[in-house]
Amino acid sequence: MINMNLFGKVLAAVLLVAMQLISSQKATANHGAVDSDDSIPIEMEAQPCEFAGNTAQQGSFSVGYEATFETQGNGTSIDITFKILDTDKVGLVGFLWQQSPFKEFQMTDLGDNTFGITIDDLTSGSTVSYACKFAFAGGLVVTEYIQYIVGDVCEADPTQDATLSDLKVDNVSIPDFSPDKFNYTYFVDASAMPTVSVTTTQSGANANIDPADGVPGTTTIVVTAEDGATTATYRVNFDLQRNFSLVWSDEFEGSGAINTERWHHQTVPIINGVAWANNEEQHYTNRVDNSMLEGGVMKIVAKREIGYQQNGVTRDYTSARLNAKFAFTYGRVDVRAKLPSQLGTWPAIWTLGQNISETGAYWQTQGFGTTPWPTVGEIDLMEQFGFNANDKEEIHGSTHTPRSFGATENTAKTALRTAATGFHVYSIIWDATEIKFLIDDVEFYAYNPTEQYGEKNANPNDSNMNWPFDKPQYLILNVAMGGNLGGPVPASFTEGIMEIDYVRVFQEEGTLTAEGASFEIDENSSDGTLIGTISTEYLGGLALEYAITGGNEDGAFGINAATGMISVADGGVLDFDQQASYSLAVTVTDGVFSETATVNIALNPAAVTSVGRDRSDVFKVYPNPVNHLLTLRVDEVHQPLSYFVTDISGRMMTVPGDKTMAGYQLDFSRQRRGTYLLTIHSGNGDHHFRIMKN
Repeated sequence: MINMNLFGKVLAAVLLVAMQLISSQKATANHGAVDSDDSIPIEMEAQPCEFAGNTAQQGSFSVGYEATFETQGNGTSIDITFKILDTDKVGLVGFLWQQSPFKEFQMTDLGDNTFGITIDDLTSGSTVSYACKFAFAGGLVVTEYIQYIVGDVCEADPTQDATLSDLKVDNVSIPDFSPDKFNYTYFVDASAMPTVSVTTTQSGANANIDPADGVPGTTTIVVTAEDGATTATYRVNFDLQRNFSLVWSDEFEGSGAINTERWHHQTVPIINGVAWANNEEQHYTNRVDNSMLEGGVMKIVAKREIGYQQNGVTRDYTSARLNAKFAFTYGRVDVRAKLPSQLGTWPAIWTLGQNISETGAYWQTQGFGTTPWPTVGEIDLMEQFGFNANDKEEIHGSTHTPRSFGATENTAKTALRTAATGFHVYSIIWDATEIKFLIDDVEFYAYNPTEQYGEKNANPNDSNMNWPFDKPQYLILNVAMGGNLGGPVPASFTEGIMEIDYVRVFQEEGTLTAEGASFEIDENSSDGTLIGTISTEYLGGLALEYAITGGNEDGAFGINAATGMISVADGGVLDFDQQASYSLAVTVTDGVFSETATVNIALNPAAVTSVGRDRSDVFKVYPNPVNHLLTLRVDEVHQPLSYFVTDISGRMMTVPGDKTMAGYQLDFSRQRRGTYLLTIHSGNGDHHFRIMKN
């Protein structure tokens, strides 16, 4: 019934046309004059008999499906088969969906996840359109509609093949190359401009290569098939190599409630506690009904719930708005998500400045709220509006600043016809001069004002500020309902879901810097004496940890692991005669990045307080104040010597002492806190010193 060998004869043409028919393309980059709505790069008229795809108009595939259409000899019947390639779906039942007028037929189970049916009484030459619904235990998934011309004998014209069979950069094939993948991002060093070479699938095709002007830049390859009418466009987007490291993420593993250590449910309306901005019509809740983990993804579910009351206000829709409990400056953000298809929904993945003064926002509750919107800055990685079906096939990326906010001019959109039927990775790459917006690693917009004005610049007044993006931002995930950009909510709306597979934040080396420092300390300083710390600059949002990693072999110094403050260690002995200075290595880390700085500590000779003539050039008495042991040193000229100690009233005190080569070590550990008088008798007379006991 089915000529499966035919698939091998027309493989290339089948794959190309399938890309058109099932709309599985990725959005292309909008560079220069390139139209961002060119997500169907192959122009071809021939209709194949066999199809392959992995997109769906309902549900989702992880692997995909194959379909075969074959006209029978009488020209009025066609045999149709659908095979689902996903092996994780059990208890399958197949139904054929006819598009117009809509009808549903149960298909015969042919085994091996394949289902077939014969449709009779058709007209040869007419166009039919069918999809297949796979019902299985726990769910269902429906393929895209596939058009087929009754009577088509699947003889593809070989002159219409405009694909590439290989794409090389500096004579090395791109690792993830595929004839039906048309956009690539390739990271290189800035030292040399790469050379691109290609091989066409069809020997008679012609490939014209327009090299990038530099890095970053895009090399464009336009392939024209032998027939002259069929073309395909491939692009290689070159960018500078960046050593990004993962610093924060949520993979949304498992099922159940959202991880509250990473996310804050923002539920209090930001306008006087009763309304949300932009005339949004929903309540945001912290209920599992509106946000949950399910099967390894996080779902934000916007629902119609007539008369739902919260915060003393009644509304007809509920949803969720999540604040990340992590803020950062510069880096890369990747969020893999599938968006709702329902009109009236307004999903967004975006950031706000950590310092925003906004009721109920997480960082406001942590004491950071000092600055209103839009002065804090806003970055919209992804917004999908909801007025009509076309809006659901477009993605917007924007920034909002005091110079341009609300209906901002700093925005771009790109076509993404499978935004609601498949997962895509929405990204930004943010540094000190530019914010790039990408979908599936393809850039479609860059915000990079020539003259930047922000709080760290010389002219940061609000009306002129176009770069508030030099301070920490935090992520927000939400699905709004209605409002200025959600559009009217249809009466048929019940719920719309944004599914998020993961959120990942990356930063580069240089996120953490540490500067060395020099300090002086008296030799007789007591335990716990504070010395100082290194200066650090950190653009991440994790806790820093400090440690002395070198130069402290005798344990003379300690460090506060959380603040980096260096002090004299408990039991530390600062011996000027043994070591006049220290050079400590202090390492600071956030668990991802580490930096080490040098701290130089010079010891001043012991500062003693003499009663009468200053004899600090002859005697060294330290530490003073003293906790336990007091060291008494004297030069050879003034030997031999003896001592006694009295309290402030002149009463003699018993202070044991051990004789040393250069003097004594006196044990003050049993003395009470207070002031004592130490009298030293030497061959040159008596010498008196006030000693403080801690």
